Amino acid sequence: MCSLLEVENLTKIYNQDKRNQVIAIEDVDFRVSEREIVGLLGPNGAGKTTTIKCISGLIGQDAGKVRVNGYDVEENQEKVQENVGTVLEGNRNIYWRLTPVENMEFFLELSGKLAGSGREKIGELIRRFDLEDKKNTPVRELSRGMKQKVALGSALIKDPKLLVLDEPTLGLDVEASKELQRTLTSIVEKEKRAVLLSSHQMDVVQNISERAVILDQGKVVADKEVAELLDDFKVQGYLLKFEKQLKETTAEKLQNNFEVLEFSNGEDPSAKIAFQRPEGIYQLMDFLKGQEVIISSIETEGQNLEEVFLKTIERKEQSRVEEQ
Repeated sequence: MCSLLEVENLTKIYNQDKRNQVIAIEDVDFRVSEREIVGLLGPNGAGKTTTIKCISGLIGQDAGKVRVNGYDVEENQEKVQENVGTVLEGNRNIYWRLTPVENMEFFLELSGKLAGSGREKIGELIRRFDLEDKKNTPVRELSRGMKQKVALGSALIKDPKLLVLDEPTLGLDVEASKELQRTLTSIVEKEKRAVLLSSHQMDVVQNISERAVILDQGKVVADKEVAELLDDFKVQGYLLKFEKQLKETTAEKLQNNFEVLEFSNGEDPSAKIAFQRPEGIYQLMDFLKGQEVIISSIETEGQNLEEVFLKTIERKEQSRVEEQ
């Protein structure tokens, strides 16, 4: 498969003053291929936004290479801009005083494609994103979901090979988020594009991404298929609900002796417990029986990407401590 994005040893250093330097990202290395959606994950301050800005040509790097559809970001900025469409967090890639049509016209004009079929493309995107009733309404008067549609339409108007999206579903309601996810999946499958998706909403990444690149403290700590990441921390989880509140001593022993992910001892007492080995459930049953705890229901629960992400970061932090 053709790599539409190649990031090699990307490094960016911010100089706060003559003495202090902050290494935002260091030796970041990954690829995104045609018809692939890759999640870019990391805690706050991990370097995600800096990486996105370097890829989009919004800031320059201090070392390393970025190529979009074969074009070097530093050496051929014009060609890179033709091939990458960026949606920044908070719809900062569009103008709120302009209408959806005016925004798309503006970005088409910048790319030199307004004449001829360019206007037809605007009409297609307006229809695709169900903006016909609001096409002449200033963006500032639109809902959050519609603003996001305008931002995505404005990024797509120049027909880029690569879409770089920073928190595209942030603030959207459930239905608007699902609609945007369906749109991205369709764009990738039918139009041979690639998507780099940065998000704190792990369910979105898990739903539509084939791979995930995890950054921590400016470095890549994982670059694997989502299914492989989930398998790395494969555990069997159980959600147990109890008939009545647990005694304080029982609750304490439960949390000390088992991997309790969640625990509530209120009106509807329950516990979510994970096991690395299947036989762990028998030990739990013996413990609860010995404590005279009655279970009202029990359900199995699989691992999710958010739990895997947190464990990946935790594992990396432990490795740093051990090295020191």
